[in-house]
Amino acid sequence: MATFDDYIQSLTLHSLAPQVADGVLAGNFLTHRLLMNAKRWDGETMKFPFAYRKNTSGQWYDGMDTLSTTRVNTRIRLSFEPRWYSHSVVLAGTDLDVNNTQAGVIKLLTTEMEWAQQSMADTIGDAFYTLQAGKLPQSILDITDDATDVTTYGGASRSTYTGLNGQRNSVTTLSVSAMGTLADDCSAGSVGPNLGVTTKAIWGYYEGLLQPTVRHNIDISGYPQATSDGVVSSKSALKGDLGFDYLWFRGMPICRDEKATAQSMFMLNEDYLAWYSLASAKWSQVPMGSSTIDGVYKKSPSKSFKFYWSGLREPQAQDAEVGFFKMGGQLISPNPRFQGRAAGITG
Repeated sequence: MATFDDYIQSLTLHSLAPQVADGVLAGNFLTHRLLMNAKRWDGETMKFPFAYRKNTSGQWYDGMDTLSTTRVNTRIRLSFEPRWYSHSVVLAGTDLDVNNTQAGVIKLLTTEMEWAQQSMADTIGDAFYTLQAGKLPQSILDITDDATDVTTYGGASRSTYTGLNGQRNSVTTLSVSAMGTLADDCSAGSVGPNLGVTTKAIWGYYEGLLQPTVRHNIDISGYPQATSDGVVSSKSALKGDLGFDYLWFRGMPICRDEKATAQSMFMLNEDYLAWYSLASAKWSQVPMGSSTIDGVYKKSPSKSFKFYWSGLREPQAQDAEVGFFKMGGQLISPNPRFQGRAAGITG
């Protein structure tokens, strides 16, 4: 490495790249997809009617037989409460003063706000693959469980109402037949899973099962891409959206998510899975940006993750600025029997 003394340093400025390199955050596919397609939260709690058994009051009859007038209760109500998460942006006024000069190549306020948003999305991604506890929201693990770890769902017992169980299978060695079994378990009639999510390692196992067919297709056009609201044939078709590599299985994309639970593959039905976003009554909704951070969110479209911003506030008797991002809502599947997890995959 070349070392320069005062002879050259006294006459030559250093150069600062115009973006901050992200060396921390990981891929966050499912969170990206859920938050970009959030549904609206209403009320104190969200309640969903759930039919746990069929109406058995029907009968075969002939002639003048007396018809049944028995009323059969077939439904319960699932109830879900919202959860909130916040992230602060704290800046000293003196730092803003110094940065607000011609030498401030990368704007401090913009960088801190964007990094807070992206850190927030990363933490939410962790929560979506962590069993619910304390003030965390429900996770994919809660939804796909079969009463092994999570005995109640929406306030109802999974042992009493077995239709509330997700499809949790034990799979040691990944195979096409094991994936087919999970897909079948998550299906009823024409309804079945339409999105697969797994770790990078297990995604690689599945890719190996498809050789050499997949390699031939990749050599021609590259991996197809899963986006926030669909799939496209190749990276060239993204048109500014953020794409994630996927492989097909039974007509559904299988995507890798660096947040996904180790040794697990999830098969989900997005028609029965959503983040229900609770709007802030006072704070302003803001878009997700990445103008100063060069990392995993660089190509994320300028659409909102349903984050809300308080605006900057000056603490009393301090030369500083403080602001807060927040997000409220809950991850809900009104019909968890269409959601599944293969756990324990080691090869």
